[in-house]
Amino acid sequence: MTERHATTENPFSWRKPAPLGWPVASDEMLTIAAPLLAGASITLLGVAIEQRDVFRWADPLLLALVLTVIFMIVAMVWGVSARGHLYSRSDLQDWWGPLDMLPPELNEELIREQQSQFARWLKGIRLAMRCFNLGLVLLAVSGILALVPPEHEATPLWRWTAAGAVAATVVGIGVARVWPRGRR
Repeated sequence: MTERHATTENPFSWRKPAPLGWPVASDEMLTIAAPLLAGASITLLGVAIEQRDVFRWADPLLLALVLTVIFMIVAMVWGVSARGHLYSRSDLQDWWGPLDMLPPELNEELIREQQSQFARWLKGIRLAMRCFNLGLVLLAVSGILALVPPEHEATPLWRWTAAGAVAATVVGIGVARVWPRGRR
């Protein structure tokens, strides 16, 4: 993420995320999607351990799944930790009352503290989202490794096609995420 996710023109202005829906979206990714994906990875990990002969590359699959679980758990922890640092002007008004009624020094102190806490949230949420995204990539790699047919497979074309479809989707999403918006 770039600094477009923060606004700080005036030293005594409130910082806000941009886009404004980013905190809600990241909360849902890190508190709903990440645990579900980690759980699914643990389930597939159990299958891969029990039925190693069904997978062509069982050991790389196990490694990718373990790393997926680790990254998803780290994303959850960092995301929840970061969320504690994000609050708005209206949150402060709920605690302090109308901010325009406070002494100017206290109002400026509250703004500086909110800016500091926002910076901590931004740093933490960026780390959490990087871990989540790495976990997604590793989960996709796990899917590809699980779909590659074992050497003794009678009709491997279907599984190779499925593995290729997952790989193409991952590459397509990756290109869409990094390709400059002006070129689309």
